[in-house]
Amino acid sequence: MSSLPAGTRIFFYNSNGRLTGGIVESTSAMENGMQIVIILFLGVANLAYT
Repeated sequence: MSSLPAGTRIFFYNSNGRLTGGIVESTSAMENGMQIVIILFLGVANLAYT
């Protein structure tokens, strides 16, 4: 059983030191015990500009 089930809201500091939030989409475990978490980020928009 995963410690972060799908749908869990999480918050963490990104590499710029800003608090970021997201929702866990899925998790998986590697053979060495490392847990991989796929996160849907909240409040992020990619806008194209020229």
